[in-house]
Amino acid sequence: MFDTHRYEGLLTTTLMGRSVARLDSVDSTNTRLAAMLVERNVGAMLVFAERQTDGRGRSGKSWVSPAGVNIAASLAWPLPSAVISPGLVTLSAGVALAEVVRDVCGAPATLKYPNDLYLNGRKAGGILAERKIRGQEPWAVIGLGVNVNTEEWMFPEDLRETATSIKIETGQPASREALLAGFINRLEPLLNEVTRTGPERMLASYRSLSMLLGRRVTVLEGERKLSGMALDVDGAGALLLEQDEGGVVTVISGETSLHHTIRSAG
Repeated sequence: MFDTHRYEGLLTTTLMGRSVARLDSVDSTNTRLAAMLVERNVGAMLVFAERQTDGRGRSGKSWVSPAGVNIAASLAWPLPSAVISPGLVTLSAGVALAEVVRDVCGAPATLKYPNDLYLNGRKAGGILAERKIRGQEPWAVIGLGVNVNTEEWMFPEDLRETATSIKIETGQPASREALLAGFINRLEPLLNEVTRTGPERMLASYRSLSMLLGRRVTVLEGERKLSGMALDVDGAGALLLEQDEGGVVTVISGETSLHHTIRSAG
């Protein structure tokens, strides 16, 4: 059982994640928090679920989390839309997640553009940041799914070659409370810094954690197929792709892979 009191004792933020709604089971933490933003006028709160039955990833893919072993959570954060793009929110959350997994668990975390956490070449988690409007105010709902203490037998058979967890990769169980609090402790100041002074330092961290930059990928953008070198991420958080036939194009969002076709969501 997730220990809310322990989590709160580890939290050092000013606002983010201070208000907590812990649920035994939910279809999607992002869906639930988005509804709470409108219906209850909540602030920068956290929704945590012991079990998630219909979590959503990019391009509408599902992410189901069994009970009691993983992190399935969503955070609300006021979005200064004139300053920070949703793409930068996603990349900032990725940096915060990869850094805390490395520091707390000693696991070799890397990031696959734009929103996936990888350990030793297998997916261990992901982030889904969505822009929501409450009245005239834009908010970000930042969904976080991490396979923390999942055993291999808990994964569907067709995912056991490509999915992993922190426990599988390190051989040791990890504290969900320490991971979640550590993630939020890093994310709040990082988003504040990006808003106040720009994304340069965050993007430098993202580049150092990326598993794709400088390597060849393929993008499916609607009916269009693009292949080339993943060069960089720009100041809005978009991927810059140098096409095989020449020219650099911007991929605003998408699923990326070194070995499989990338399908853009944009």
